[in-house]
Amino acid sequence: MKKQHLMDVTEIFRVLNGEKKYRIIKLALYISIFLVVFYRLVKVAVLLMMDEEGLDFRDGLL
Repeated sequence: MKKQHLMDVTEIFRVLNGEKKYRIIKLALYISIFLVVFYRLVKVAVLLMMDEEGLDFRDGLL
C-alpha cells in the first residue's frame, strides 16, 4: 500500500504536476468518448428521420 493519503504538505506540491496531467488526460479521454457517442446518436437520429422504412440494424454492424 502506498499510503498516499498520509502525505506531508510539502510533498503534495511535488506530485501536483503529475496528478494534473493524469487528470487532464483522463478528462480528454472521457470527452472524446462522449463526442463519439453523441455523433453516432445524431447520425442514427438523422438516418431514422430520412428513412421511411426504419433502420435496418444489420447495416450498422461494424
